[in-house]
Amino acid sequence: MNKYLQGFLFFIISFNSFSQARLILNNGGIVNITNSAFVVIDNPNANAITQNASGHIISEGEFNRVKWNIGTTAGSYVVPFGIGVAEFLPVNFTTSGASGISGSLTFAMYGGSWLNTSYLPTGVTNFVNNSSSNNSAFAIDRFWRIEPTNYTTKPALSNLIFTYRDIEHSVASNAIIESNLIAQRYNDITDSWDDYMPGTAIVPNTAVVAALPSAELYTWWTLVDNRFVLPIELTAFNVKCDGNKANIYWTTASESNNDYFEIERSDDGINFVSIEKVNSQNSNSTQPLNYNTVDNNPLNGKSYYRLKQVDKDGKYSYSALVI
Repeated sequence: MNKYLQGFLFFIISFNSFSQARLILNNGGIVNITNSAFVVIDNPNANAITQNASGHIISEGEFNRVKWNIGTTAGSYVVPFGIGVAEFLPVNFTTSGASGISGSLTFAMYGGSWLNTSYLPTGVTNFVNNSSSNNSAFAIDRFWRIEPTNYTTKPALSNLIFTYRDIEHSVASNAIIESNLIAQRYNDITDSWDDYMPGTAIVPNTAVVAALPSAELYTWWTLVDNRFVLPIELTAFNVKCDGNKANIYWTTASESNNDYFEIERSDDGINFVSIEKVNSQNSNSTQPLNYNTVDNNPLNGKSYYRLKQVDKDGKYSYSALVI
């Protein structure tokens, strides 16, 4: 069935799926998906959803979904999401390398207030940053669903583009530097955000992930300020006094694209200086790794320490403070 939308609002409110071989949006036509409905695009071609001049699909809910039966087809796709009658917020991507002809990708996106923890996607159980604090002020006010199903091998994605509104990073309660934004995805198996962080290029209102291996394609995504990433995989970070020196120990549960660590020290917990650099033992490890070093000249009185972890692409994050 072909569906042509010509300048009017079309609501899909059924709990059942609405299936079609092609969706063409003409002259401002809008598909508004509500009430946990599916729109199923049963056509793997990239032009199976076509936007002529204007028009878009409104999701604005984690269960208001577009399911595209792409299968093993390689190509460049656009899911033309938007908000209201005029704001266009597409998701772009190119697929390759998939196996499993019945495979599909399911999409949704939705925003909310600056307080992301009040509308986390179902199944996402943590949203704290590398300082063990609620990360809402440092995360874009939007989540994206890109859910692979029925694949033997999930597709690899390239040129994955997320589009967002200015207000979603600039609202007064946020503390985001837009140029610092990076993409993070939630691994529901390990309950972690940080086991893989792809390189992300920011052009105002868009975040571009150049390459995403198939093994790293999980359902839920957001964008965060790289000063406060969703938590790094540290299982321990401790400092112990030993006479006139301080022994520093830490353990990583896993490492991905890791280059090195810096030990930083402060006398007030605010202003830090780097005192030592320690290279990663294995930049892409899935096994626990133990590290230690010594501060031979600790400050008189109280010293605060934190660990700075630096990726090979220059991205970095911090641990919580220890004294």
